Amino acid sequence: MTKRKIVCMLLALCLAIPMFGTQTTSAAPVFADVPSTHEAYEAINYVKNAGLAGGYNEGGQLLFKPSHLVTRSQATIMLLNALGVEKIKSTKSSYSDVISGSGLSEFVETATKMNLLVEKSTDRKFYPYLAVSLKDASLIISKAYNLDVEKYSTYSLPFKGISASDPYYKYISTLYHLGVIDDSFAQLSNKNVNRGQFSILIARAAQKFEPPVQGISAPEDAKVIGKVNITVDNLNVRSSATSSISTNIVGKVNKGTTFNVYEDSNGWLKVSYDGVFAYVSKQYAQYITGEVSKPETPKPPDTITTGTVGKATVNGLQVRSGAGTNFSSIGVLNKGDEVAVQSISNYWAKVSFNNKEGYVHKSYLKLLNQSGSAVKNRIIVIDPGHGGKDPGAIAESATEKAIVLKVANQVKQKLEANGAKVVMTRSGDTYPSLQDRVKIADNNYGEVFVSIHVNSASSSSAKGTETYYSVSSGDMFEEDIKLATYINNQIVNNAKMTNRGVKKEAFYVINNMIIPSVLVELGFISNNEDRAKLVNDQYVSIFADSIYKGIVEYYNK
Repeated sequence: MTKRKIVCMLLALCLAIPMFGTQTTSAAPVFADVPSTHEAYEAINYVKNAGLAGGYNEGGQLLFKPSHLVTRSQATIMLLNALGVEKIKSTKSSYSDVISGSGLSEFVETATKMNLLVEKSTDRKFYPYLAVSLKDASLIISKAYNLDVEKYSTYSLPFKGISASDPYYKYISTLYHLGVIDDSFAQLSNKNVNRGQFSILIARAAQKFEPPVQGISAPEDAKVIGKVNITVDNLNVRSSATSSISTNIVGKVNKGTTFNVYEDSNGWLKVSYDGVFAYVSKQYAQYITGEVSKPETPKPPDTITTGTVGKATVNGLQVRSGAGTNFSSIGVLNKGDEVAVQSISNYWAKVSFNNKEGYVHKSYLKLLNQSGSAVKNRIIVIDPGHGGKDPGAIAESATEKAIVLKVANQVKQKLEANGAKVVMTRSGDTYPSLQDRVKIADNNYGEVFVSIHVNSASSSSAKGTETYYSVSSGDMFEEDIKLATYINNQIVNNAKMTNRGVKKEAFYVINNMIIPSVLVELGFISNNEDRAKLVNDQYVSIFADSIYKGIVEYYNK
């Protein structure tokens, strides 16, 4: 059989992945071998509907073959389809086992240029049939989305079979802590992944992360929505809408620089920079023309006589005629508008609005008691990190899971003593998964979420407290920042910790919440000074009291 026939069969039969696809919203079970009960059902339907992968027509049925090992060629095609990059058409192949000018060649040459190969070739072969391991998948996905893998290189993993010294550890750790890899992959650290499992990884990554800009020309002026002036010097221009990594910085601009704006979303402006799309923080830009007008703010009730006020934390918050999104809207609240809360049932607050009764989703209301304890009746979720099989960071005889549980239990006691309803994601040495922790908060209609952790670093000189928030679509991230700042400052001041600041990071447990959520790193267990405080009962009480006071301060402001 000729090499050309092998490659043609690979594309037509084995890969079964379209080069281009139209995304739809259908979630119909199109594959005969992927029932709705299959663990990868949703992911496989996503990659099919998004045009990332196809199937096999056999015997009048469309099959996906989820249990078949995913190959290098399949993984490469799915990943580049997810990124949406323009493929390189080359008359010469870089690999002896990939036909030049073939459909596969376009993907392989593009992946080579983007450094998205599982490993660099030393014999001019791509090995398209070779299976892809979890390590391989973690490597190429992390690279594709410019993830900050060094940040997660010292984070603990509850997986057996991979040590922190493994060169792939940082890639698996990154995807785990960002919610792409979950506990179902725990036994696959040194194993190959199948088509179903790779679909889960690629679907989660594609929905969580924005692909870096790949040099695509900016659209015509007719698609410009406005123009802005930059208000500061040395502002970073980035290839993706995140400041959590530095590898996406493509340039710097100074005060007075003018940009055309093509999108305005979640605090980032999509602009034209050197002929390609790029992103700048909206915080440091001022519209000259074209800013999208905001809906008129309705007049709230003149007086509020009930014991609780709800302050809107987002713009465009719908007030509905009943407790559910299926009820009609009777008005809109914008950020800072206040309504009197009559009662709360699950996620819905019954409120007085323009002399009428309405219902608002309470996740977008900051509930403020007008007398007594600021936290009375508030549902606060406390999440002691790690636990059970996952000890977290370790130094000498100290473990992260034990330290944070002690602190969390004391936070719980202080909050409950002041009338709060406290939900713990774990109360003993157990291990709820990251997904379980999110579900616990949701099932208990939480109103604030605080995840407590201990830090670690390869350098013993790293020390101090830092607190994280996340920005996700539709999120009231300004509330996250406030809560993070109050807690962080309390710990720094009361425990005399080095202040590492409030930072943005898409940790799974805070990135998947619809309530104000933060993750606090009390200190570094790898630093002698910090560790001495973390294992000291007096300081444990100080840490707990500081978190409690930070939450109270949030509700008092």
